[in-house]
Amino acid sequence: MTGQSHKAREPRQRVFLEANLLSDMSAQKARVHNVSSHGMMLSCEYPPPTRSYIAIRLDGRELAGRVVWTNSQEIGVFTRERIILGGSKFQTIAIDASTAPGVLRPREPLDIERQQLTQTVSRSLQWVAVTGAGATLAFLIAHTIAQDFLLLSDTVGSAIARN
Repeated sequence: MTGQSHKAREPRQRVFLEANLLSDMSAQKARVHNVSSHGMMLSCEYPPPTRSYIAIRLDGRELAGRVVWTNSQEIGVFTRERIILGGSKFQTIAIDASTAPGVLRPREPLDIERQQLTQTVSRSLQWVAVTGAGATLAFLIAHTIAQDFLLLSDTVGSAIARN
């Protein structure tokens, strides 16, 4: 390693905590596997892309962060807030964005429950729209078949009446 300098990696504390993760893509359950003072490694079913902003709800608190790496179903997150782990509970201390270079504040406060409700309502409306479209299409097909059958019946009836 000639001429290269590497920043020492901050120690991670291994944990196993349940969390909710909110991104522009989804609201989902996640598990926190390790924590440092400004970050954590989580696993989730649908990892948000690198450089996306997320919110993590953990022990009744919401942390803002940015995804710095992804690997299959794991993500590394750099958090805006300083994390102090005491026992199994997180305590957070808000810090000035200037002390966390490279991390911008999310556009607006994120709320996991609101996002989950929005997704549920959206999925319900999509189901209603698809079901309604399917029922309308089935009605139009049945109506067309009935008209064709009546036309055929009239044609056959007229042919029989002429003979």
